[in-house]
Parts: sequence; structure tokens; C-alpha cells
Amino acid sequence: MDPLLPVQTEAEPPLLPLRGVIFMKDAPLARVMIRCSVTNRPVPTGMYVDATTWDARPLGYNRVACPACKQTHAWGKSDAWLEAPKPQS
Repeated sequence: MDPLLPVQTEAEPPLLPLRGVIFMKDAPLARVMIRCSVTNRPVPTGMYVDATTWDARPLGYNRVACPACKQTHAWGKSDAWLEAPKPQS
């Protein structure tokens, strides 16, 4: 197991790292979110990243299957935000 990647428990959703990104060890992970252009609801992209990595790395365009409207949305970093990480217990 790579010591730089965050540890995932079975109760958490899958970690989908940004291509070529090395996560900061022990940094809290935030969920990358976008807004559905049809319903205007927040939609998770399936990506999790720490804030330092998010701020430091470029991100190209991606696609996500939207659970809110059942369409596929193309999105870039300017369309996304980080949801606050859940406190670790």
C-alpha cells in the first residue's frame, strides 16, 4: 500500500484520486462537488482530495453521471468546490 495515499475504510465511498496527484499524508479529504445545471442541486463527482492538493494541482475537464437529473455533466475545476471533510473520530 502506498503510504502517501489516504487509508479508506469499508464504510466510506471509493476514493477516486485525480490523475497523477499525490495526496498529502494524513490530510483530511474533502468531497469534490459540482452543481447540476438542470436541478441546481449539489452533486458529488466521486472524487476526494485534500485542500492543499486541490489548490496546487491543475485539473482538466471531467464527466460525471448526475444522480439528480440522470444526465452526464462535463465539468472543470472552476465548476467545482470542496465539501468540508467530515471530522475523523
